[in-house]
Amino acid sequence: MRQGWSDDRLDDLSARVDDGFARMDEQFERMDKRFERVGQEFGSIDKTLASINATLQRIDERFERVDAEFKHVGERFDQVEREIRWRHSETDHRFNRVETIVSEIRAEASTHHVQTESRIDRLQQTIIVTGGGLIGTLIVTCGTVIGIAVA
Repeated sequence: MRQGWSDDRLDDLSARVDDGFARMDEQFERMDKRFERVGQEFGSIDKTLASINATLQRIDERFERVDAEFKHVGERFDQVEREIRWRHSETDHRFNRVETIVSEIRAEASTHHVQTESRIDRLQQTIIVTGGGLIGTLIVTCGTVIGIAVA
């Protein structure tokens, strides 16, 4: 059998429905407050991300400046390396010239040494011949003086 809807029953149903909607309204208000907090947190996160992006932009600019400086440093190193190679080549050339000059001096010294030895040999020969001649003359003179004294 079907029950009929009395005023009390309808009032009770209406009160329960009103109570249910009131609870739903409270839950929706709490959800709205949560969404507001989440929105504020996202706003804070957006500010933080904007700050991070600005910092990253400054870092990128610094890296670009550093890259430009490294390019300049690299060019300078290349220039220094070319200069070092040129100076090395010049030094090698100078050492080769010095070696050539030293070889020429050695050859000349060797020639002078041979000439000096030859002169010394001739001087010794002259001294010996002159000494021998003097000794022979002395002997003959002594022999003549003795022969005159004896006679």
